[in-house]
Amino acid sequence: MNKLNRRGVLKGGLGAAVLGGLGSSMPALAQDARGVTAQTIKLGQMVAVTGPLASYGVPIRAGTVAYLGAANSRGGVNGRKLELVSEDNAFSTPQSLAITRKMVADGGVFALINSMGNVQVNAVIPYLLEQEKIPILGSYGGIVEWFSPARPGLFGLQVLYEDIAGALGRWAAKDGHKKVLAVHIEGASFAKAAKAVEPAFKTIAAQGSVDFIPVKLPTQDYAPVALQIMQKKPDAIIAMQTEGEFIALARELKNQGSTIPIYVWGPVVTQKALELGAAYIEGIKAFSWTASPLSNTPGIAEYRAALQKYAPAEKPDFISLFVYAETKVIVEALSRIKGPFTYEAFSQALYSLKNFETGILPPVTFAPGRHQGVTSLIPLQVKQGVWVDAGPAIDATNLTW
Repeated sequence: MNKLNRRGVLKGGLGAAVLGGLGSSMPALAQDARGVTAQTIKLGQMVAVTGPLASYGVPIRAGTVAYLGAANSRGGVNGRKLELVSEDNAFSTPQSLAITRKMVADGGVFALINSMGNVQVNAVIPYLLEQEKIPILGSYGGIVEWFSPARPGLFGLQVLYEDIAGALGRWAAKDGHKKVLAVHIEGASFAKAAKAVEPAFKTIAAQGSVDFIPVKLPTQDYAPVALQIMQKKPDAIIAMQTEGEFIALARELKNQGSTIPIYVWGPVVTQKALELGAAYIEGIKAFSWTASPLSNTPGIAEYRAALQKYAPAEKPDFISLFVYAETKVIVEALSRIKGPFTYEAFSQALYSLKNFETGILPPVTFAPGRHQGVTSLIPLQVKQGVWVDAGPAIDATNLTW
């Protein structure tokens, strides 16, 4: 596949060239859920492959395509080919709602997977999850209320932003900082996540202080923001921004002579961040959902080979690697269904995953009261222009770390 365009559909002739050769003699089951036939399982996705956040949406789609392609080359799921209908939501809530309704009107999908945007996914939950009973898995983002308490049909593999923020706060405190400034995307969900820095930080630095600066997305001129940061004189910065916005901020801080240590969350941990801003982000510390996509472990080497074969326009990156691993978990659960493909059977298959190893993510576990399959993070640091390990994985929900 040379291009991941506005509407990506893995089916028909493309399936023959990339995903096909699957046929099946399995009879159709009357009890199968919508989106499932004797030959196929159709999965839906909405991501931003246009607009300012396409730098996330394109690799999210690529990681999904890469694993589905590899899975189909091995025979799919119990003789059924995995089809992906991937639509561009341009990070728009109205467009996300329209997309999901179109997916249902066009015959339905078994599940919505690897989709993008807290607000956008949250907006479609009443329609897909509650009205149409279509599961939602592996969203890029996550709101605490989605998983506490666990909601039927809603499953995630990304450590939540609040948990990452808390872990960053504890890391800064452990490093001896006393006056931390959290810079975050403006908006209710991001502000709520950023607020988790303070109580976590103060579990270790009880007399320390945490301040906050919200920044609109997108912001063109970071000079005033950098000046505001310098005037507050923090001894550490925790940045919860998008990749491009953070690079713009780091560049401006460097231009203003700042040497303040910076800690960042998972969305900033990308290979493109190094390409765009290696001169400005040397030394930053980060929590990532995965190790480097350039690692030589078997699971990550398998990912690179699949990416090269099924999404060759994309270079290896943390985002597509993470989503590749998510898709691996989803397909594993599908493969464990014995009998009709129902939503209840799918949930039970997910619950059967106990410390499941993807070779990429920390061990994955689901249970009836635990719909967030991963809570561990990997600490990294930029050294000599490369993301390197900065210690063993930590459990972000462990408040004593």
